[in-house]
Amino acid sequence: MSSDSPLVIEGYFWLPDNQHRFYGRIEYDIAAGIRLHFFDTNLTRWDRGGPQGPGKIAVLHGEELAGRPLTLLAVYPTNWSYQGFGRDGADSIDAFAETVLQGIHVGDKQELAGPLVTSSLRGLREFLAGGMVDGGLLSVPEEDLAADTLPVDLGEGVSLLLVASRRHHFDRNRRNADIAASAQWSLDPGMPISRLERDYLQPLQDLILFATRSQSYITSLAVQFESGEPLSVKVLQRAYPRPRETREVYALALNLRNHEDPAALIAAWYELRRKVGPVWSLFFAAFDRSESLLEDRLLGLLSFAEGYDRALRPKAPLSEAEENAAKDAIKKALPDKRIRAIYKGAINHANTKTLRERLGFLVGNAVSALDWWDLDANLLRDELYDTRNWLIHWGKRGKHVVEDSQGLADLARRLIVVLYVNLLLELGLSKEEAASVVASGWRLEGLP
Repeated sequence: MSSDSPLVIEGYFWLPDNQHRFYGRIEYDIAAGIRLHFFDTNLTRWDRGGPQGPGKIAVLHGEELAGRPLTLLAVYPTNWSYQGFGRDGADSIDAFAETVLQGIHVGDKQELAGPLVTSSLRGLREFLAGGMVDGGLLSVPEEDLAADTLPVDLGEGVSLLLVASRRHHFDRNRRNADIAASAQWSLDPGMPISRLERDYLQPLQDLILFATRSQSYITSLAVQFESGEPLSVKVLQRAYPRPRETREVYALALNLRNHEDPAALIAAWYELRRKVGPVWSLFFAAFDRSESLLEDRLLGLLSFAEGYDRALRPKAPLSEAEENAAKDAIKKALPDKRIRAIYKGAINHANTKTLRERLGFLVGNAVSALDWWDLDANLLRDELYDTRNWLIHWGKRGKHVVEDSQGLADLARRLIVVLYVNLLLELGLSKEEAASVVASGWRLEGLP
């Protein structure tokens, strides 16, 4: 949907606990989000100073002129005006909302849960069908509407069906076709749409970004029910991250067509995300948003590197018995509780790998896989370590600190490649397969 032609919905709205109905108009565009215009509402408050505009409204219910129910969630007024005298006047309010649910009245997203959800995502078509110079996982039928599919069992009652198909369009003078792609989620039991977005749709966005090296976001989302009313609820919301111009996908990096069991690889992706935990999103934020400050981007990637290695290689240098014995010795050596309290935090964290050790492992892993990458692994490790400490502490300046803009940009790009390779290896790809993926994905700009 283009921002030049937003979807317009007219209807009547009311607070769930107040049946006063007022006219309103919704203008929806995937890039600009949900803009609202209300007239003669009951939302303006009165005090001794006269009318006061409303604050945030958690929920509004509504009904399209055609009769379809609507729920607006998280409504934020941005402008308001009042015409007339006293309480008999009329107001008009401009606002935006985070979410519109077409087809249902609920109190929040947690209440919206169904057994089947259909979604489309930017980049899913390329992920499934291939880029400009390569074919993808699924074949696209030439002449009919039949679709190629890939079922993926993600466990815990969640299964994913990836679909690629050819859609035909006809008018009086011409006929054309395009390739469509969708992701269909079967849920047993149904789960709240907010949890589906967080635990399943966002990781799929990350996988599309990882494979296409191009931005991905949800473009459509609908919840279907097996029986009763409503049969379907459409979710309208602004895309995240916000859409921007990106180049076409030239060639897939991670092309699932090249793997014997692509469904297992997708399932492994979800399992890896669960293992890595909350730090997961730091890599994809830095990977996708090159417009961010170089220092912020590099520090985000380094935070991911440390958290990633900590989650997957948690074994400490000393055994638990050795650590306890060392702590007992320190306790005896420092009988003064005040002095011991000062060192307690450092002692508790002493039995962990250092960031230099973690970076050394990750960089060495990547360089050994990409044996044709002309890179000094030890120098890269030291530059990352010294630059991070300098940006965080501004204390002693290490020998290998990088400060210039081009140097920081190259350092961030090299770390992205390092982490990319480590993720591939953790997914079960061999070093040769990982090298092939990087050679495909970085063929245009080359390795930094």
